[in-house]
Amino acid sequence: MQITPLRPGGLGLDRSHAADSIATTPRLADAPSAAPAPAPPATAAVHAGLRGLDAQRNARVASAQQALAYLERLAPRLRNLQTDLGRVVAGQPVPGERLENQRSRIGQIWNERSAVAGGELDAQLDYTPGQPATRSFTVRGLEQPAQARETVTLAVGMPSAARPGARVTLDPDATPQAQAKAFDQALRPLGLQAEADTGGGVRFSVAETRWPQVRDGLAVQGEGRQFAAGRLHRVAADPQPDALTPQQWTLQDEAGAQRAAQQVGTALQRTEAARDSARSVLNEDRAALADASAAQDAAWAGRFGAEFAASLRGEGRLRETGYGQQAALGAALWGLDRQRVERLLDPG
Repeated sequence: MQITPLRPGGLGLDRSHAADSIATTPRLADAPSAAPAPAPPATAAVHAGLRGLDAQRNARVASAQQALAYLERLAPRLRNLQTDLGRVVAGQPVPGERLENQRSRIGQIWNERSAVAGGELDAQLDYTPGQPATRSFTVRGLEQPAQARETVTLAVGMPSAARPGARVTLDPDATPQAQAKAFDQALRPLGLQAEADTGGGVRFSVAETRWPQVRDGLAVQGEGRQFAAGRLHRVAADPQPDALTPQQWTLQDEAGAQRAAQQVGTALQRTEAARDSARSVLNEDRAALADASAAQDAAWAGRFGAEFAASLRGEGRLRETGYGQQAALGAALWGLDRQRVERLLDPG
C-alpha cells in the first residue's frame, strides 16, 4: 500500500489515489462536525541519543575532554620555555621580556587549572579518572613518628553532633603504616584520608574543593604531650607544593633558570602521562559506544520497522486508525515514496 500524500494547500486527498484511500478513510461528510480529530495514540520510545544516555559515562567523558584540552594548552607553553631555559643555562642570550612573558602566561594557565581542567587533574598533574582531584598536606606535629602515647582529637571547624571530632591514639610503638591506617579510619567520616609518609609520619589528603575549609579550620586537641590539652587549637596544614610554581621562578640567571628548567621538565613528563590517561578514557568510551551501537541500532531498526508497518495496517499496538492520524502522518511523510522509506529502514 502506498501512503497517500496530502496537498500543501489543504486536507483534500490527491484524486489519483482516491481509490486506494477510500476503503480506509471515512469521508468528511460522515464524520461528526463537532468532534475534534482523534489524538494520535502513544508511540514507542523515541530512538535517539537519549537511548544511550549514561550520566556516569557522560561525566567521565566530559572530565577527560576538559582535562585533555587544558593539558594541550599547557604542554606547548612548557616546551617553549624549556627550550629557552636550556639556552640560558648554556650561556646563550635570551631576551628577558620573552622569558617573563612565558612565565606570566604559564602562571595564568596554571591558575585556571582547578576551574577549567574537569575537576580530576590535581596540583601534581596527576589525572585520576572518576575521582575528584585531591590536595595532599601534612599537619605540624604529625609529620614525624609519635614521641609519646597520646590520644588526640582532630576536627575541621567546630565539632557538632552531625560532624564530631575524630579521636586517634598516637602510639610510638606502631609502624608508620599502622598509625596512618588508624588516622585514615578515624578521619574518613570527615572527608579526609591518611597514608604513611616517607619520613615515618602521616600525610593527609582531602578533595581539592574542600581544601580551603581544611586549611583554615583544622584543629587538634591533645593530652598535653605533643599537643595542648583543654580545648581544640588551630594547627597548621602544610600543602604539598604544586608541580608548577611560576611565581617563584627567576629565569634570567643561570642558577635560577636551571632550577626552573628542572621543574618544567618534571611537569612536562607528568603532563604527557596525564594526556595519555585522558586519551585512554576517551578511546575506551568510543570503542564501547561503537560496539554497543551496531547491535542496538540493528535490533531497534527491525522492531521499529515491524511496528511501523503494523500501525499502517491498523494492527499491533497502534491499531486505532482514523482520518486525523492519516492526515498527520501524510503531512509528515510528504514526498517520501515506498522505496525511499524501505531504504531508510533497511539496517543493512
